[in-house]
Amino acid sequence: MEPEKKRLKVLYVITKSNWGGAQKYVYELATGLPKEKFEAVVMLGGEGELKHKLDQAGIRTISLSSMQRDVSVGKDAFSFFRLFRTFRKEKPDIVHLNSSKAGGLGSLAARLAGVPRVIFTAHGWAWNEDRTSFGKATIAFLHWVTMVLSHRIIVVSDYMKKQADAFPFVAGRIMVIHNGIATPDFLSRTDAREHLIGQVPEASRSALSETLSKEGALCVGTISELHKNKGLGYALESLARLQAESGLPPFAFIIIGEGEERASLEAKISELRLEGIAFLAGHQENAARYLKAFDMFTLTSVTEGLGYVLLEAGLASLPVLATKVGGIPEVVPSDEEGILVSVRNPKDTALGLRALLTDPALRASLSAKLHERVLREFSFERMLIETERLYSGL
Repeated sequence: MEPEKKRLKVLYVITKSNWGGAQKYVYELATGLPKEKFEAVVMLGGEGELKHKLDQAGIRTISLSSMQRDVSVGKDAFSFFRLFRTFRKEKPDIVHLNSSKAGGLGSLAARLAGVPRVIFTAHGWAWNEDRTSFGKATIAFLHWVTMVLSHRIIVVSDYMKKQADAFPFVAGRIMVIHNGIATPDFLSRTDAREHLIGQVPEASRSALSETLSKEGALCVGTISELHKNKGLGYALESLARLQAESGLPPFAFIIIGEGEERASLEAKISELRLEGIAFLAGHQENAARYLKAFDMFTLTSVTEGLGYVLLEAGLASLPVLATKVGGIPEVVPSDEEGILVSVRNPKDTALGLRALLTDPALRASLSAKLHERVLREFSFERMLIETERLYSGL
């Protein structure tokens, strides 16, 4: 009788425990791996939505409250030693790191702890963000150190691989595994809209309800962390341009998400006199389930690894308008699947939105093509098989 094969222990590490694209990726892998082959454990910063979901799914978690995105010498040093001790205690076969901070601290700690295999998934390169030249160079160097310390580097788009291949000593370790996604449990259009109307500030609810109740009214929406990287200010400026035009159907723009830019966006909505058009619905658990509330979807990021939320919008059969940046064109490769606009360009964005608002046939065609593409090219099953193959091969 053959001895039973030992399960591979995979310890995932991620900086934040909120619910963004990287967190969804960790959750899907940790819960999707075959239990007879793998034991999944997740170490994460904080006690956010990711931890709660993993707990409910029966995945063991290890919280590391000191780990955060911002630089803090004291907290970062504490996090490093905690990671090192955890790796020594847990003795994982594979440490799979996600996000810049977890990657930098975790790759060094894992190597020193003698972890057999270290994988780093880059969900986006932080040097693409708006920073000083010195800041970009520093971050690029730290990313390179993380890649050198990792046995394999997963990137979520061909664009990211092309950038990373330019670094010395790492090209042979880099592989592309596109994000994959299972179909969310969407609410109906009516239920989703009713919920979101109830989530905007009380002073704005009647205006949103009134707009959406008008004949032919359309709802433009996005799901986004309220962060400068998401370019939401440019989206608002494009709405201000459309507001002055005649001949457009009534429409509202709803932003689902929370973050450090909330006060700034509220001020911009007031400054541009968009109180009757643009609405902040705040953080929503399982935000993708409300996508059917929208008639079209926007993603105006200034940097993006792939655009996980675009996959969700595709499965919701929404036409999308997105910026032509990072890996987004790999999701929307032509004007048959969506409208791509220039980065930081409210005029270009306004032109794209006008086309979607005024052309029902265009909306129907784009949504059908993108839905087809996401089902075919970005399935969760494909991502899981490719990742499992990597784990087993290591």
